[in-house]
Parts: sequence; structure tokens; C-alpha cells
Amino acid sequence: MKKILTGLIIAGILTLAAGAQAAVQNVAVGAYKNMAGTPFPETQSQQVTANIVGPQITITKTQQNGRTGQTGSTILVASGDTIIYTLQFANAGTDSATEVVITDTMAFDTVVGQTTLYEPGSAAPDTGAAIAGGTVTALEYFNGISWQGATSATIPAGAKGIRWTISLVTYGASSYNAGFTIKVTSP
Repeated sequence: MKKILTGLIIAGILTLAAGAQAAVQNVAVGAYKNMAGTPFPETQSQQVTANIVGPQITITKTQQNGRTGQTGSTILVASGDTIIYTLQFANAGTDSATEVVITDTMAFDTVVGQTTLYEPGSAAPDTGAAIAGGTVTALEYFNGISWQGATSATIPAGAKGIRWTISLVTYGASSYNAGFTIKVTSP
């Protein structure tokens, strides 16, 4: 008896996993009839899975009072103290990440009666620096209206945020640091 394949259905399911990783599970199903037109039960292939690779960037922010050395999620500062911020980042995924943008504007938020100023030259890494398998393609500051390109030395004291664009962050490597310092100018 001869069988003729009359249809083929491919069913795929995308299952998202933690981070940017996913798995595609796929099964092929065949439906057919014999020469007399009698339908036969569908046949199904075994399930196959393709794991999709992807980057997974993690960022941890720490702070330290430059005068007292105190660290933690809450620190005490007085007028004239500096606060050193470190942004530690890594790629815990299974593929490299490109055009990674790290932004910090919270350090520049103030409460009534408190002001902070960026310490010129303290942002690191600077534009053009090699880091994480790539290069800092842009170091920018926020002036309250828009982002402006700069170097660490040319960011004005009144900046309202800092961001780095890094061309490539490889996976499976150690952590990397970016950071800057601000000065508390009033209590």
C-alpha cells in the first residue's frame, strides 16, 4: 500500500527563560491518506530544542563617603564631603552584548536644601578607553534638557546625569567598573 503525504504542519513554541535567553521547541506533524483516500492518524516527529543565546547585563551600584570611608546603601555625608559612586557591571549571559548603555541620574537628585556637584575629571572610564572587551564609544552628561557628548574633564560641575556607551561587553568574563564622584555642597 502506497501512502501519500498530503500536508505537513510545523509547530514551534518560544519559551522565554531567565534573562535574555530562550529555547525554541519544535515538532513536525504529518497527515496523509492512502491511494484510496482513507486518512491515517497523524504522525509526529520527536521534539527538538534549540537554545537561543543572549547577553544578560547585571549592574550593581555602590557608594562611599570619600572623607570617612563609610560604605553601604545609606551613608552619612556633610557639606564638603565627596561621594564616590561605583557601577559594577558584567555580562552573565551566553553571548556578548553590543552598544551597552549605562546611565546614572539618581546621584544628582537632591532634596530640599541639599545640592551636589560633579567632581570634574572623576568619570571613568573615559571616552575611547578599552573596557569589557570593547571601547567606551561615548561618555555623556545630562544638562537637564538633553544628553551632551564629553570627556571626563569636560563634564560641567552642574551635570544632572552621566552615561557611558560601551561598544561590546563580552560574556563569561569578570566584572568591570565605571564610576564618578560628586561633592555635597550644602547639608
